[in-house]
Order: sequence, then structure tokens, then C-alpha cells
Amino acid sequence: MTTAKRFLRRAAAAAVCAVLCVLCLPASVRAYGPIEDRTCSLTVSHLRDHTEARFRLYRVAEVSADVEFTATRDFREYQSRLNGQTDSGWRSLARQMGADAIYYGTPYLDRRSAGANGQLTFSGLSTGLYLVVGERYQHDGAYYEPMPFLICLPNWEKPYESGAGRWNYDVTVRPKYSVSEEETVMRRVLKIWDDRGHTHQRPKEVTVDLLRDGVVWDTVTLTERNSWRYVWENLDNRYTWTIRERAVSGYWPTYGFEGVTFTILNTYDTPPDTSNPPPGNPENPRNPGRPYNPPDDGTELEDPDVPLAPPPDTELDDPDVPLSPPPEEVELDDPDIPLEDLPHTGQLWWPVPLLAAGGMFLFLLGWVRNRREEADAE
Repeated sequence: MTTAKRFLRRAAAAAVCAVLCVLCLPASVRAYGPIEDRTCSLTVSHLRDHTEARFRLYRVAEVSADVEFTATRDFREYQSRLNGQTDSGWRSLARQMGADAIYYGTPYLDRRSAGANGQLTFSGLSTGLYLVVGERYQHDGAYYEPMPFLICLPNWEKPYESGAGRWNYDVTVRPKYSVSEEETVMRRVLKIWDDRGHTHQRPKEVTVDLLRDGVVWDTVTLTERNSWRYVWENLDNRYTWTIRERAVSGYWPTYGFEGVTFTILNTYDTPPDTSNPPPGNPENPRNPGRPYNPPDDGTELEDPDVPLAPPPDTELDDPDVPLSPPPEEVELDDPDIPLEDLPHTGQLWWPVPLLAAGGMFLFLLGWVRNRREEADAE
């Protein structure tokens, strides 16, 4: 064999080895490059002159150099939901985490008000996954409510046509928010089940709390008899209204909100790990390690300025009650939630290193055999 042929074979072998080594790297590193351990900042760009706006910042998870999230202590029950999410899943998870943070009184990392220019900045932040929750406020007779969102710091910026993408450690986002001027509002709750093959384990009823600014205001029971739904009318629009479902063994809830309708999708699943929860009140039915926010003694419900919920026999198909009217909403640019191009389709990456290692072994085996044949030929 000529020297040129040997050189070409060895060059090809080196190239194949390099490709196989790259395949052994995590998919996120191949797509983005590693994240540096350095401080970050997050600027929330809101509306000018809306100095009433306040935002709370929570650190939900750490992020590794190869873009894997590990939940912090206060959010550890969400660990199984932090990797492999779709964009809609991130939005739903942000709503759920935001409501839980208020409900459980989770300590926030920082809380800031918007300046006259509509901006506020959280600086000196570690890398990680952050939850931003805006507080409801009134301005010029209208009620504004920013939508909670999740953001990874740093955040990956899409490459331009003639340039490469990069990690941005100083991120600016513009959240969405809803606007309404009504004095009272209606809210509906609808339970949805995703438990094919396990319907026999579905409970006969579930308990749902209606929360006013994070405090239990009313409690209802959903069953097949009321089609797993309920309506509250004439709720004071000065407050933020959310819902929480009491724990359902073996199911994981996913919350949504569209128009005036809250949805609770209960998926059959392994309950979240609470073997080492953060310290708190053991009477909490959702997580024994977090403080529970039970209904009060009823004195607040007797406030004549805040009507009670309608009786259980309220007809949901009343033609005067729209199914889901769209809210008046001002659309701002979507924030990067939480990474613009993070793979989140549920691909299985664990076989790749095994296949790559197997390929390298077979390649080396062939190379050794070829060397022996060359030696014998000489």
C-alpha cells in the first residue's frame, strides 16, 4: 500500500473518531455551546408612566453548562417538568408556579417597581431558570395584570443570517398583560381528565379553592353530577382570582386560563417527590413541607361589598353567559420562554453515547485487523 493511501486512511479514521466524540456530547452542548458561570441581569420592559407596576423574581432552578435544569428547594416538586417542555408547556408551568408561589408564600428573590420609563432591572443574578410574577394594579381607572413567565439566564439569541447565535447574559423581556375596566368579573373552572387506562382510579370528586390574591375565598366540589365544572359570578375585579386543586393521589394537575375559564388537566402520573420538602406546615395537603393557606372563619365572606359565589345549581349553559369571551389584552412581544431553540420534543438522547461508543469500538477493531493484514502483506 502506498504512503498516500495510508495517509488518506488515517485522516479518514481521525475524522470519524472526531465525529463520534462529538456525538457523545449532550445535545444541548452541541446546539448551543456551554454556559459560562458568570453574573446575569434581567430587565423587564413594561408600560411608560406605570409606576404602580411591581414584579417579583423567583429562582426556580439551577442550569448546568450543558443546559439541564435542577430545581431549587422551594420548587423541587416541579423537577420532572423542568426539562423537555414545549413553549405552551412553559407558559402553563409559569402560570401554575406563579399561583403556587403566592398561595404558599414562597420567598421571592427580589421585588421591584417599574420606573417612569416603564423599566426595572434585576442585576447580579446567578445563571439559572427564573420565574417573574407581576402584581395586579390599577392605572387611570383600568386594571392591569401582567402574565407570569419563565426565563433562562443566560438566554440563547437566535443567529442572524450571516452570524452565529450566542448566549446573552443581560436579557430584556416585554411581558404580556391583560387590561379590563369592569368592576366585577366572572370566573369558571373546568376539570379535564387525561387518564386513559386508569379511569377506575379516578376519584369521585375533587375539591377546588378559589383564591383572592392568594387567600382562599371559596371552596367547591367538582363531580360528574355537575360535569366537573363550576361558575363564580360578580367577583370584585380589584383582586387577582386564581384557583388551586386539593391534592389528587396519583395525578398531576396542569392549570390553564383562557378568557374567563380556568382549566385543570389532571394527568395520571407518579405523585411529586416530597420525601425531603422544605420546612413548613405538615397540614398542607398539596405538599407536606409547605405552608397551607386554609379558608378563614368566614367573616371576610360576609363583606356586603363582595358578593358570594352562586349556588351549586348554576346553569352553565345559560345563553346569557358566554362560554369563553376573549379578554381585552394588549399583546407585547413574547419573552423567550425560557430558551428560544431548546430541544423540547421528548427525544431520547441516552442511546447516542452508547451507539457512538459501539461505533468507535467497531472502528478500532477494523483498524487493528487492517494493520495486521498490512503487516502480513509486507
